[in-house]
Amino acid sequence: YIARAAEASLKRLQTDRIDMYFSHWEDQSADVADTLAGYAALIRAGKVRAIGASNHSAATLTAALDASRAHGLPRYEAIQPHYNLLERAHYEGALQNLCLAGEIGVIGYYGLASGFLTGKYRRDDDTKDRARGSAAAKSMTPRGFAVLDALEAEAKALCATPAQVALAWVMAQRGVTAPIASATSVAQVRDIAGAAALTLPPEALARLSRAGGPAAG
Repeated sequence: YIARAAEASLKRLQTDRIDMYFSHWEDQSADVADTLAGYAALIRAGKVRAIGASNHSAATLTAALDASRAHGLPRYEAIQPHYNLLERAHYEGALQNLCLAGEIGVIGYYGLASGFLTGKYRRDDDTKDRARGSAAAKSMTPRGFAVLDALEAEAKALCATPAQVALAWVMAQRGVTAPIASATSVAQVRDIAGAAALTLPPEALARLSRAGGPAAG
């Protein structure tokens, strides 16, 4: 299955090599050593350079790392957790500690909470006819708006946009390599790219982290 999926990806991408190939979800029914052996064959064939795991818990990632060491197989070099100012429990804690100890890259997805952290969703009507409107609506809670208020205040003080501050906060967290954020226009790409040049003061980082209370899933 892994070989077939990789070949399909190579065809879609119109390339002969995938730099980082991810196991997208945990599969408790699969033997992790068999999965890694499948990746090993792809790496030997030059079709994949490195592998990563997406949506894997600390326990599942630990089992994979153990199998890699025990059998001399490739290990997951990066992890993709759901991670942003609102969704923190998927990464912070055991998974974060594991990645730091093992020097595993962390590339969090939904860095802008489906656009909610840009500030463009304040009313139910704002989500209508939007590509990610239904997903963003899930963040329209008292906690979500408290985080958004804090985000907009910091953005104003730093002459930045909420999107830039939200992504800069993610990039400032321990172990994070980079955030993933989607865009639907060139203007949005230019906006979020500005986060790379933004360094948040320690006080701003602390205020944003406190805004939503303890890390919650």
